Amino acid sequence: MALTTILCGTVLAMALSSAGPIFHDQFYGGDRFAALQTSLARNSYAAPVHMYASYLLTAYTSGRPELGGGISAMPSMHVAFVTLNAFFLSGFGRRWAVAGWSFAALILFGSVYTGWHYAVDGYLSILVVSAIWYLTGRFVLPQASHGTVGMGLPLPEPAPQ
Repeated sequence: MALTTILCGTVLAMALSSAGPIFHDQFYGGDRFAALQTSLARNSYAAPVHMYASYLLTAYTSGRPELGGGISAMPSMHVAFVTLNAFFLSGFGRRWAVAGWSFAALILFGSVYTGWHYAVDGYLSILVVSAIWYLTGRFVLPQASHGTVGMGLPLPEPAPQ
C-alpha cells in the first residue's frame, strides 16, 4: 500500500499531472465532453459528481489550498487501491477473487463513466500495481519469510485452488 501510494499517488501523479474529462472543457476550452456533462446533468444520481466537481474547480481557480481540493487524474488512485485489494483478496480463494476483481472493474467503469478519469488512467494504475504486487512477492516476501523461520511463527498456507 505504501509503494502504491508513493509511486502512483505521488511520483506518477506529479509527473503525469492531468485533469479528467469532467474538467477538460473548462481547462482546455471547446465542447469535447459536452455530451458527458449533459448526460450527467440528466441523471439525478450524478448530483454529487457535479457538486464535488464544482468544489474542486472553485478550489483550483481560487489558488488557495482547500481540504481535498487537488485535481489529478493520472493515474487513478481509486483504481490503484481496488486493484491492490483484488490481488490481496485473490489469495483467499476463487470467490474472494471474483468479488475483488468485479469491484475493481466496477470502480474502473464508474471512474470513466462519471468523467473523473480517462480509461488509460485506470489502465496505468492496474499496470503499476501489478508490477508492485509481482516485485514485492518475488523479492520482498521471500526475505521476510526467512526472517520468521527461527521465531516459530507459522507461515500462512495459500488458498486451495
